[in-house]
Amino acid sequence: MLLVDNDDTIQGTPLTYYYAQQERITETGETHPMAQTYNHVGYDA
Repeated sequence: MLLVDNDDTIQGTPLTYYYAQQERITETGETHPMAQTYNHVGYDA
């Protein structure tokens, strides 16, 4: 089975807006929570 997503989850939601404006990933060096979620779930593409 393959797990594939064709969505734009790294922009346009309150969570992603917060990480883009308040807690910038480029400044904190942390992994974006959506990337962590995708890695945990095991997306293939």
